[in-house]
Amino acid sequence: MYSRAKGLWFISVVTLLGCETVTGNSSGAGGGGGTIAIESLPAALTSTMCGAISKCGSWSTHFASTAGCAAMLGSEFSTDDEIADVKAGKLAYDATKAGQCLAVMGSMCVGDLDEEPAACTDVFSGVLADGAVCEQNKYCKSKYCKREAGKECGVCALAAKAGEKCDANGEGCMSNHACIDGTCIANGTVAAGAQCNSDKNCLPDHDCNWNVNPSVCKARGAKDAVCKNNQDCVKGLVCVMATFGANEGKCGTAAAANQSCNKIGGQESESCATGSSCCVPTTWDGKSMPEAKCLPLLKLGEACTSHMQCGLDGECKDGKCALLPAKVGDACAAAVIPGTQKRCAFGLQCGTGDKCAALSKVGEACKSKSQCEKGLDCNDAEKCYTQSGPGGACDDQKGEYCADGLQCGADGKCVAPAVCK
Repeated sequence: MYSRAKGLWFISVVTLLGCETVTGNSSGAGGGGGTIAIESLPAALTSTMCGAISKCGSWSTHFASTAGCAAMLGSEFSTDDEIADVKAGKLAYDATKAGQCLAVMGSMCVGDLDEEPAACTDVFSGVLADGAVCEQNKYCKSKYCKREAGKECGVCALAAKAGEKCDANGEGCMSNHACIDGTCIANGTVAAGAQCNSDKNCLPDHDCNWNVNPSVCKARGAKDAVCKNNQDCVKGLVCVMATFGANEGKCGTAAAANQSCNKIGGQESESCATGSSCCVPTTWDGKSMPEAKCLPLLKLGEACTSHMQCGLDGECKDGKCALLPAKVGDACAAAVIPGTQKRCAFGLQCGTGDKCAALSKVGEACKSKSQCEKGLDCNDAEKCYTQSGPGGACDDQKGEYCADGLQCGADGKCVAPAVCK
């Protein structure tokens, strides 16, 4: 599960463990194998993701402290639905497979965790046999709940293999397969020019081109190929911009430590080698051309020259990485980039007079969900609001979301999930 908050840097990180969640290890600390008690899932999720970020993040996915990482991640990801389903007997949980999954995840970088590792596929599994009434794929042993068009309830059925037909809803294929134009195709096998539904359908170093209809796989660019971000280049190359702030560049080699870099960005446009980031000095005025260089990402107390080195929970203060101000009334920390918002520790916002303030209540001003009290969201009018209850409006494009436990129906209204018997 993940937050739907606007502007989060890690929205694409997790669709893992077969039930859209990431889990951790037996002790709640990231690591290697063993078993993971289901009660430890929330803490283990946080620890595992923080470890992946610490290992290979860019400035937009970096924290100066473990506590800062845990504070943000712990509030944005939840395993509550899966735990409830296990306790209700709707899902089975394999603690040993969870440990194996964690061991694999612990060896990966955060940028690689947008795909489900094979080791994580069966951590959660359905308990319903073929022919049983179902409402979601995850509750079936076969991982396929066959439904007629427009019906909320269906029956568990055997999923189709590669080359076999899939149902009219575009579902019905076995794990790690996709229903493309009515036929099941193994992910990672679709060649350039052939139809695709997502990047994972395509061959390695290929992506799904959404600029044509129907979308087709296209090869990523080799060295010197024109690109807009790192995803346009083959693995091992990055999109190098000719000038700061450019919209287009060429695929090339990542810049080494202390070399000049021309593009400030997150994982998709970072032009520096792993472990460093394209940083501007704390003295940059936000107007002239910055002297951006690839600088190492740092932890608390380490010497710094850029706020970017100190991550999302820190600032470069008096030449060393320090935690962001964490008390109401404290002076806000400087903005990471001139012209953007000044900062306070997670759970606070920079308010009137550039002082750290409590999060906004219903009807109060906001720029993102992170500025609203827990349980509230930020709408297009930039006001904090309560997420919609049963019958309330829901539209992701408008920033209208359903309260926990509800889902958005086809009519744009929040409804309780179907309970099929």
